[in-house]
Amino acid sequence: MASISRYKRDLKSWYDELASSRTAYLNRAEKVSEQTLPWYVKADGTQGQTLESVYQSVGAEGVHNLASKLIMVLMPPNRPMFRLRVARKIIEEAAQSNKGDMLTEVNSGLSRIETETTGLIEGTGDRTQLYSAMTHLIISGNVLLYIKPDGMKVYSLRNYVVQRDPDGNPLVIIVKEEIAEEALPVKVRRAIKPAALINGDQTTGDFKIYELYTAIVRKNDGWHVRQECEGITVGTPGTYPLDECPWLPLRLYRSEEEDYGRGYVEQYYGSLFCLTELSKAVLQASAAASKILFLVHPASTTKADTLTKADNLSFVQGNAADIDVLQLDKLNDLKVAQAQIQELSLIHI
Repeated sequence: MASISRYKRDLKSWYDELASSRTAYLNRAEKVSEQTLPWYVKADGTQGQTLESVYQSVGAEGVHNLASKLIMVLMPPNRPMFRLRVARKIIEEAAQSNKGDMLTEVNSGLSRIETETTGLIEGTGDRTQLYSAMTHLIISGNVLLYIKPDGMKVYSLRNYVVQRDPDGNPLVIIVKEEIAEEALPVKVRRAIKPAALINGDQTTGDFKIYELYTAIVRKNDGWHVRQECEGITVGTPGTYPLDECPWLPLRLYRSEEEDYGRGYVEQYYGSLFCLTELSKAVLQASAAASKILFLVHPASTTKADTLTKADNLSFVQGNAADIDVLQLDKLNDLKVAQAQIQELSLIHI
């Protein structure tokens, strides 16, 4: 685990320093994502490119099924996702003082709060974002949530770094985002342009994209937040109470003294990899076997052109012994591969 760095430092270099300890987790997440949903954790430099499809859909179906079940548990449809109850001590006191009617009214009010809160959550679109977060957890084992007043935002493992203490409590979170020049405050844009000219940047007329870094650092008195773009502070640094931080770095499976978690799919990566390779081999062999070629003896009286141009049910001169069909004779081998695919699909996945 990297040592805790000072808060007052360049966020880009701080991010790059912490990213070195994230590399192994990110590489593993990319490999796992390739066998399930390749676009969730894309390899660096593949943004916007058409990714190669895997030769099986078992991994993708498994991830979707698990994510759907988790969402059904966390946010059940048509009923509140939480319950508000009066403390048992208050219930006993109300019973002794013959205030049962008042207690019934309180419970009714709490029920209305549950319903209204659930409606507000559904209106923000958090269900979709939470589904995406569950998918990231299943595949890579890590995801960062930002709970905004108007909804939830999800960050992939590629877009943030985290540093924890030995007990797993987050100490430092740094988020890396891309932001257009027009979205930056005017003061920041004016401060960036001279620096860009010194570095030799040329104005092209296109939308210029900058890297925006957000640091959330835990201190004794709470969480301290600040943003930087091109080394220039954006906005005013803020603070959150220790128990009210809206940035939540989640892990599916935690490992002691590690900053990042492990995903569910990682446990079955070997089976998924074998399933992909076998499916690819069977598909290619099936495509080759489905190609029909007729062989005609070079010295035969039967002419290949005559057979090719002949209409259906027509008569041509020739000898059937001069003609044969090219066959792979790999049926038994394909049966073995198919049986292994069936076993991997039904047992291991």
